[in-house]
Amino acid sequence: LEAVINEVIALKLVTNNGHIHAVTDAVSSVFQIRNAHPDHPARPLTISTLSNDAKAEYIGNVVSDAQLFVAKAILFGEDLPSHLPRDKNKITRSIISWAEASGTRRPRRRRSQKATRTTFHWS
Repeated sequence: LEAVINEVIALKLVTNNGHIHAVTDAVSSVFQIRNAHPDHPARPLTISTLSNDAKAEYIGNVVSDAQLFVAKAILFGEDLPSHLPRDKNKITRSIISWAEASGTRRPRRRRSQKATRTTFHWS
């Protein structure tokens, strides 16, 4: 499996004091949510649509699933290795809730079209 990321589009987080941040995970990587297929730029990979945010449902991929899994552990006070700082995580409970509630019609398991490995989604 090969991947090349040319540009990462981030969700915007506006804090109570008006500061604007990109939504990032515990190691300050942008939450991988608005990804498109490299051969078909109009085809989304991580959410159901790139053209209508109000109707977009979370589909997930191995990176975004891991980011949400760690963010959920941080928000629920789980013990984590020291290299995962809690204060850098900007993935909120509302983002996690949206991802968990999305895609109730999607299969629990999907097979990649370019690879033979299977990706399992958490929820």
